[in-house]
Amino acid sequence: MPTLGLIVGTARTPSNTHGLVSHIRSVVARSHPSLTLDVIDLLHSPGHPLPLTLSGPIPAAHARADVPAAYPDAGVRAWSARVLGWDAVLFVTAQYNWSLPAVLKNALDQLYVEWAALPAGLITLGGRGGSKAQEAGREILTACHMDIAEKRAGVVLPREYIHGLERVGGNEDWLAAYDADVRETEHDEF
Repeated sequence: MPTLGLIVGTARTPSNTHGLVSHIRSVVARSHPSLTLDVIDLLHSPGHPLPLTLSGPIPAAHARADVPAAYPDAGVRAWSARVLGWDAVLFVTAQYNWSLPAVLKNALDQLYVEWAALPAGLITLGGRGGSKAQEAGREILTACHMDIAEKRAGVVLPREYIHGLERVGGNEDWLAAYDADVRETEHDEF
């Protein structure tokens, strides 16, 4: 059974990203019932957040056969092993100051060979669909040599979800308008 890593790239609690991920999980489950979803919350999953410092040689210096053992940090070794177990990855992230949240960038930077040739999708959210995070993210995923889905999926958040206290719960009717984008993004992977 194939495994899709689903990375929740946010540093806010509560966040709109968590609600969107809840919705995406239901869309993926309907379109690929035999798929195993491995959801990683970069703030709350075991071993996360990862350390902000990189120790030892740069991740790109490691041969694929040498990881995860090549990493001096136990948390990074566990992160490497987890990513190596995926057949594809889907990143879901909000736009922060026209880019990606630091916690997501750090999770990407801790590894290198694990990302190479891994099929990847990127779903962003923000006031304009997170278009700047989409651009920045695609550049980073390209630098990591991932096989990036062509579909650009961006969820436009209503203003009250950005500036108010209300957060996406995952069951809002307006999210259904993005289901085809989600299926197309993850369909490229499976």
